[in-house]
Amino acid sequence: MKKSIPSLIALFVLFLGSVGVALAGQPMSFDDRWMNNDNARNSDNGDVVYRCATDERGNKFQAPDEDQIRQWISENRVAAGGVITVNFHVIYSGTAGNVSNADLDAQILVMNRNYAGKDYNGNTVAGAANTGYTFVRGSTDRTNATGNKKNWFTMTPGGSAERNAKTALVTNPTGSLNFYTCKPGQNLLGWATFPWSLAGNPNMDGVVIHYQSLPNGTLAPYNLGGTASHEVGHWIGLYHTFQGGCGTDCATTGDLVCDTPAEATATSGCPTGKDTCAGTGLDPIHNYMDYSTDICYTQFTTGQDARADFMMSTYRPVVGSARLADATAANPNKGNAPADIFEMGARKVDGGGDVYRCATDECGRKMEAPDQAQIDKWISENRIQAGGVIPVNFHIIYNSSEGNLTDAALDAQIAVLNNNYAGKYYDGTLIFGARNTGYTFFRNSVSRTLVSGNKKSWFTMTPGGSAERNAKTALVTNPTGSLNFYTCKPGQNLLGWATFPWSLAGSPNMDGVV
Repeated sequence: MKKSIPSLIALFVLFLGSVGVALAGQPMSFDDRWMNNDNARNSDNGDVVYRCATDERGNKFQAPDEDQIRQWISENRVAAGGVITVNFHVIYSGTAGNVSNADLDAQILVMNRNYAGKDYNGNTVAGAANTGYTFVRGSTDRTNATGNKKNWFTMTPGGSAERNAKTALVTNPTGSLNFYTCKPGQNLLGWATFPWSLAGNPNMDGVVIHYQSLPNGTLAPYNLGGTASHEVGHWIGLYHTFQGGCGTDCATTGDLVCDTPAEATATSGCPTGKDTCAGTGLDPIHNYMDYSTDICYTQFTTGQDARADFMMSTYRPVVGSARLADATAANPNKGNAPADIFEMGARKVDGGGDVYRCATDECGRKMEAPDQAQIDKWISENRIQAGGVIPVNFHIIYNSSEGNLTDAALDAQIAVLNNNYAGKYYDGTLIFGARNTGYTFFRNSVSRTLVSGNKKSWFTMTPGGSAERNAKTALVTNPTGSLNFYTCKPGQNLLGWATFPWSLAGSPNMDGVV
């Protein structure tokens, strides 16, 4: 399957919201699906537990083949691995469930080992992929489930308790992993949301884990921390190895990963020689995305690693982005944006014409930030990321005689952005006292639109007008995960405008710069 990133993203966006845990306002009951013999497991203390309630219904989200993803990684178009900040939300009831910071640190250690191709003791596992993902503990909050919060401790996926708990506790869902511990109802061990569900409902994003499945918990043989490694696997974009059963085309059947052998049924225990799909190899019972016991889990594959890199870069680019920087909205009430809103006055170009420097709308309440010392402290605690990699999706709007910029011109603009944001002059010379922000830009996709007919006004759009709205709605690409950059010849001699970060959630299609 050889598709471009833009075409894949366009395809995926059509399906947003169709896969994942039920959206808020759409409670669903999954009891008849997870409470069955295939999902049931016996813990050593005699309890029946249900391994995973992550919802995999709906259209499958595919990725390019592994070689294509590796090429994009080499071109810095896809980030390989990265640092993931984990914000823990400990929900407990009286004396039950208030796990200690040491327990949380032990879980972080297990995930770091598992995602680095190592076993629970830190020993390297032959054939296991080092995914490049590293987890750090960010914030921790603790909620005693009493009163109207009582049912938070026993939440189930898609219910009002989950919705209320997550809405109240969620922290920076676009930039971190929200990790909830409780004692889920119906003896569930955990569940997760997928990357492609983030944009449609960020408050519900994250993983929910039975607190007794953390390292040294009481639910042996599911108490080594493997449940979290499994559920975080979903969170980075992986399906169950047995999803879809047997199939001959690994790109379109099963878990959509070619180096995990097809598997007809979920594994129970750690059976030797399990082989449910003829001709594809033994079942991947040691894979974290099967249902084996914790001690049986030993690996992710390189194909799963590549798929995760693509899904994270596409749908969670703010999380775990590699650091590549050199170390040394318009107001819709303004209609067609009359000229009198550009009250800062004209500027002269060398040819004598007037231009207006910026039409970014700064009306409304000012959005304040903590002081620099506080922000720097949060950065040091990995609660806020310092810089990151920003994919730029260019949209070239041109008419028959002008505006069709070359790829070389776009690359030159990227070079200028990277120099300026790295504390350098336009030619790359370091500037004394200028800040290296840590932000790095790369050209991700390019679309070109020749304006004619009902698109003619797109070339001379102004902020807040119907031309801007129509052009952006038609062309926007992954607004929650990239910078949409539109070039045209704006009306009223404007040089450009942009939207602010806090406007994204309310109108993602309008996000970006012109």
